[in-house]
Parts: sequence; structure tokens; C-alpha cells
Amino acid sequence: MKTACIITNSSHPTLAYAAHDLQSFLEKTTDLLKTTDVVQADYCFTLSKEPGLKETSFAVRVVKQGRRTVVTLAGHDEACVLHAVYAMLGTCGIHFDILGPILPDQLDLSALTEGEQVTTPFVRQRGIRQHINFAMDISSYPLAEAKDYIRNMARMGMNHITFHSYNGQWFGYVKDGEFKHGGNFFYGTRFDLPDRELFTRNIRNRAIYCIPEIEAVIEQPELRSRMATEWLNAVIAECKRCGLHVQFSVEPAGKTHAEGVAICRDVIALYPAIDTFELITPECGNSERTLKAVELKAYLVDLFGQSVLDDAALMASLKDGLHQLEGGIRNCARNIRIVEALRAAPGAARPALAIGAYITCPDSNRVVHALMQRYTPEGVSLAFLPAHGARRAVANLRQMGFTRQSVLRSMLYGWIEFDGNMYLQQNSVVGARQMLEFAKSLTGEAQVTGVALNHWRTAENRVCIAYAARAFIQGPIDPAGFYRDYARVFGVKEADRYAGIMQELDDLDDLAREKMFNIGFCASGCWVRPGLRWTRKWDNDAIDEAKRRFAETIPGLESCLQTATRPAGRELLRFLINRVECTLLQLECAQTMKSLNAFCDHDHPDSLDAAQKQTVKETCARALDLAGRYLAKHAETIIDRGCEGTLISYQTTLPNFIHHIRAVFVEGEKTCTHFLPEFDAPPPPMII
Repeated sequence: MKTACIITNSSHPTLAYAAHDLQSFLEKTTDLLKTTDVVQADYCFTLSKEPGLKETSFAVRVVKQGRRTVVTLAGHDEACVLHAVYAMLGTCGIHFDILGPILPDQLDLSALTEGEQVTTPFVRQRGIRQHINFAMDISSYPLAEAKDYIRNMARMGMNHITFHSYNGQWFGYVKDGEFKHGGNFFYGTRFDLPDRELFTRNIRNRAIYCIPEIEAVIEQPELRSRMATEWLNAVIAECKRCGLHVQFSVEPAGKTHAEGVAICRDVIALYPAIDTFELITPECGNSERTLKAVELKAYLVDLFGQSVLDDAALMASLKDGLHQLEGGIRNCARNIRIVEALRAAPGAARPALAIGAYITCPDSNRVVHALMQRYTPEGVSLAFLPAHGARRAVANLRQMGFTRQSVLRSMLYGWIEFDGNMYLQQNSVVGARQMLEFAKSLTGEAQVTGVALNHWRTAENRVCIAYAARAFIQGPIDPAGFYRDYARVFGVKEADRYAGIMQELDDLDDLAREKMFNIGFCASGCWVRPGLRWTRKWDNDAIDEAKRRFAETIPGLESCLQTATRPAGRELLRFLINRVECTLLQLECAQTMKSLNAFCDHDHPDSLDAAQKQTVKETCARALDLAGRYLAKHAETIIDRGCEGTLISYQTTLPNFIHHIRAVFVEGEKTCTHFLPEFDAPPPPMII
């Protein structure tokens, strides 16, 4: 029987974890016996930090010594050593996936051929941006499963995560002199579970959907807030153990500068392990006021003084007719001043600082980008979330006036999944590739500084996450080649057909974003508040086209399923077929409600005659049937906690909206009883 030993500095938590995970995978996939006899071991794995390697680089070195194989797994820092471990295991046959490793029957140790393989990742800080605000993201996960998610990120080679929290979600704050506790999950929307088998069988909560460990104290605001902070600190601790850089993003509350500084200091104190603290503008800048160029100049002078007029790049960015601009500039300027105050404060060590902009108007972004370049203090990084949707984000970045200097200072945020299409199957691989190509076009020979991509659901987006993880390391690889490789790993024999279908889903993802904006949004208030106005903006021909094209993917997916040779591949395809079928039901449901605009005016709901009211009743009944079928179809395939969250989210959103429309137009409801309370929710995103 052959033996193996692992040598490392176990006093460092990341190296100790790397050694532990390596040992675990060896035990699961080999017959090697663990030994402490370095001289006699058939395989000797040495895990070592080597600062002489380039930053973020890692190396796998293999030396044959007779019957012995000596493997050195080295990295510039401890996190890089961890990446070397997973790179070696990947070479030997383990596929790392965001849902968990896919193990071979036997690790192929013969793949450890003599030589050295040094890898410098394409992106220095690379990973995920988690908004932690909806029922289907990791903010609803049991702690053990949230930690699994973090470990799987690291195993895929990612080394960065941004957590964004709205006020009152993961920290408390003072508003109008009153302290508001944290722990208001999902914008404070309460997800009561219906007493129906569909939900009790599929959702691991007793009565209210939330982190299961916190459900028992959900009615106790102070204790719930404390437990929420403990949960997130535990997740952050796992991030640090797994070598992830943790960025924590907030929109500072408070009406005054002093109040903004105070809340930022409180958040930093609540989460002492974060690496970077980011102050970002509210979504869309939180203002729709349109300003002329001459007004903008006067506004900038008032904020920053006459010297602002000397900045040629900033002045050149000004155009008439900019919207979102006033709020974007005001909040950006306020955040810069808060950062200056945080930097000036003496005393305890603080995390690195960043200024961020979540603004979706390209013209406004161009001004804010120039503003941030001029006034953000040296040593403070920048972050940009410039649009809703993967391809649109890159299109907006291209209009912002980035230079090599500014992109090397910036974290670029994009999308694996757009929350406006949460109830549709998505696939944003092309957008991820375009993001990397854009950044590299400016950095030249230098590494891309940072890219992190938003997503909420995990299982539905595992393929796009896998692409991003690989492209973060290798660069913007060809999607078709990636899909074929992915198919082979999962035993999908019809790799070309699978690749074609995934590209079609990517194109449909973009079609939905551009022509059916927010047709699958998961925030109930954004449907109920505007009522039927919400449905007007969708292009009816685009819905018809999307339904046809989504339906046409199903026979091809079924053909791939019939020839798949591995259980993992069959699970992958069955799940995808199910979610495409769900997509078709959501598109049909939304389009059914849209049809009421032919004679219903939400501003004058009392104008309908008896026949029209009957049509509304019948239309709502059809839509409710489609929504019920969506729920039943979705529940057929629940493979992670996010699937549970989507189930209760959909139940709370679409049926509630349909009941609201029927109540308004048929029953004459004057005071809405269908609007669910939302704690500190952002305004509905604009269509840009």
C-alpha cells in the first residue's frame, strides 16, 4: 500500500485549511495511507509560501525521486498556496463547481508529470459580488451551507467577495433620531410559509423563511439583529480562512456628514475582519433630476470650489440632458468626504477604503468617473457597477472615459445574473467575457485589477460561475470551447449541441434585459406599487420571440440528456430543462397580465364596465393558474437553498400582484392591502 505525507506550516489558518482539504480529497479519491514519514512516503506534498513568486501567482512543481514523487505546492501568499493545491487536484481529475466538487472514482496521480507549472491569474482580485438582500441568495442559507459556498468559491480559484448591505439589513443605524435594528432580511419583507405541502415539503423553515438558525428569534428584533451580525461574521471568518479578500459595501445612512461618518465607523466595528470598506452611491444615484451643462458646472463649483473648472477631463464629460446626475454627484461627494474623515481618524487600524458608484446612466457615469478620479484620495480604490445586466454593464463602461490608470485603480462589477430576470433562466457568459476583454484592452501587459460579478441564485447559474472562475485565471476564453469542455466533464456526449443551446440562452438573457426589462423581478413591491404600469414597458413581440426560442431549446436539451453518461450530467440537464419550462410559464403569466393594458388604465380603475371587469377576472384566473404551475414545476427540482428561496419569493410576488390587479379593477379596492412592507428598499431601477 502506498503512502502520502503533507508538510506545511499549520500555524497559519489558510495553510492548515489547505492541508486539511488536500488530505480530505486524497482520502476520498485514492488508496494512499497518511504518514508522517517524509523519507519513506511515496508521495510527499509540501505546501509553502514563496513571496518571490509574482503577486497572486502560484506554482505546482513535481520531482520524481525513484519510486517517490515530491510535489511542491507554492504561492506568493497563503491564499495562492491554496490555489496551487486545487490546481494540482484539478489536473488529477477533480472538477470544482460552485455546488460542490465532482470527484472521479480514482484520482489520476499519473497526471503529476515532472516539471513546473507557474500560473499568474488574469485578474488579481476575482470573484463574486453578493447583494445579500433577496430570499434566494446566501443570506438565507444555513451557516454550514453558506460556508460551503465560500469554500467552493476558493476551490474554483476565486479570491474576492464583496458583500453589499442596505441600511438595517446587516447592521443597525439611527434614522430621524430613532435606532433601527439590523436583521431586516430581504428588505424587511416577511416571507410567511403557506400551510401547503408544496412549501412545507420543500422549504426548511417551520413558519417564516429566513436563515434557519435565526427563525426561532425572528420576532425579537434586538436578538435577531445580533444573530444576523454573528452569522455574517462567521461567513466572513470562513472567507478569510479560504484566502478570500472581503470587501463590505454600504450606502452610508444619515442626513449629515457626522451621522454618515458615525454609521461607517459602527459598521467597521461590527465586522472587524473585512479587508476593504466600500462607500457606494445608492442605486441609480437616487435622483432623476435633469441638469444642463451650465447648471452642472455651477453645481460642481458649489461642491468642490473653482478649481474643479481646471479639470479638462471632468469638464469635457459634461453634457446637457443628464439624468440621475444630481443624486450621483451629491452622494459621491458625500462619500468622498466621509472617506477623508475615516482616514484622518487616529487610533485603531482600519480596513482599506473604496469609493463606489452604482449608477446606470452612461452620461452620468462619465461625469462621476471623472469626479472620482480627481477627488478620491490617493490610496483609496474605486468600484463601479455601471448598469443592470452583463452586456449592458460593459457597454456603459466603454462610454465612461476609463484610462489605464483609472482601470488599474478600480474594481469592476458586472453580472452573472440580473435580478430583474430572476424568475427566468439566465446565462451571462458573453457579458463576463466582454468585461475581461474591456479591462485588458486598457491594462495592456498588467494584470486586470479586479472583477466581481453579481448573482443571487447558485444552482441556476453554476455554468456561468464556472466560466467566470476559469476566465478569471486564464483570460477571456472562448465560450463555445468552454461549454464543450464543461459538457465532457459532466458526461454530456452531444457537446456541440449543448454549446449551441447555452449560447442561445445567453442571447435570450440579453434579449430579456433589453426588451422585457424586469419581467422576472423578485421584489413584490415593484410589481404592486405601479400595478399594470409595470407591464407596459415590455415589448410584446420580444416576449413572443423569447417564448418560441426558449421552447426550441428543450428538444435539444432532452437529446443531450438521453446520451449523458454521468449522473452529474443528467442532473445538470434535467435541472436546466425544468428551469426553461419555468421560464416559459413566467413569460406567459406576465404577458397575460400585460394584455389587460388594452382596456385597463391604472390611473382610472373605476372606468370599466361589467363585461370588462369579467374579462379582468378571467385574465387574472388564467395568470394565477400559470403562476401556480410555475410553483409546482419549480418545486420538482429543488437542489439547493436558493431554489427554496425562489419558491417562496415567487409565491409572495406574482400571485400577490395578480390578486392586487383583480382587487383594484374588479372589487374597487381603494386602500391597497397587497403591498408588503419593505425595510429601506431602493427605488425600482430605471430602464437605461
